[in-house]
Amino acid sequence: MKENIKVAIYTLLSILFFSITSYLIPYKFSSYINPLIDTNLLIRIFLIFFFSISIIIFIKVNKKYNSIIKLNIKEATLLMQFYKIFCNLEYKIRVNAKALIDNYIIKILTFKANNLDAFLYDEMDGFYNFLYKIKPKNNTELKYMDNGLQITREIEEMKNNYIFLNNNKMNSFEKIFLYSTGILSIILINLLLSLNFEIIIFKVMTSTVILYIMWYLNSLDNLTINTNLFKFEIYEKVLEQLSLLRYYPEHYENEYQIPKEIKKYRLGTLNLETKEITIKQIESEENA
Repeated sequence: MKENIKVAIYTLLSILFFSITSYLIPYKFSSYINPLIDTNLLIRIFLIFFFSISIIIFIKVNKKYNSIIKLNIKEATLLMQFYKIFCNLEYKIRVNAKALIDNYIIKILTFKANNLDAFLYDEMDGFYNFLYKIKPKNNTELKYMDNGLQITREIEEMKNNYIFLNNNKMNSFEKIFLYSTGILSIILINLLLSLNFEIIIFKVMTSTVILYIMWYLNSLDNLTINTNLFKFEIYEKVLEQLSLLRYYPEHYENEYQIPKEIKKYRLGTLNLETKEITIKQIESEENA
């Protein structure tokens, strides 16, 4: 919700800005424009270049975005499978498995929200330590342990895929080409000398759309568009299935709106120096 409000505000500001420049620029710079230069032709050329590179980049980053969402869904599914495997063993093991997954999800949501994904590698040691402490008493329990190891390896492999996808961003050429054609298109559009109402609308809306596309592609490339929002819901469902309170880091509370139906949840604060997380339980006034 907060993110959508920001986008709306920035869009309105850009419309206001380009509405002003569409009037001012033709007056201020008309004497500098060479009448032999076909501005309309240049605008068409740069717009073709801009939208062409935009489509190419969108296909690339959208594929990455969807792949990461699928990885998150698969990881959440594997975590539930991991827990269900050990539900058949003694009570202490079940409790430890639940605590392990709870701690892991807390780290996932906190570190990813703060762009500290690399620190999640260390958390895989907890899964291996948990498994190696189990002493199988029969072939059935041995099979459970083998399945647990297999799931842990799959999660670890997914971590590598996630880091690879996360680092597979727009290259320098793509960024330079996108931003240069976009900015030049905006400049040329605003240099149109006509003050016809239709031309002004074209200048304002086209400039705003170009600016929005550049922002959107950059945000999609950096996984800052609704990725956290979607990601959180996936892992929150796992916590609910484990009969645990939902968990949100401060980053989430500041950027998004916690659903009103959630009356009780846990809120975590990350110490960026020590990487320690302080958790407190929050209860709405209605339930207090």
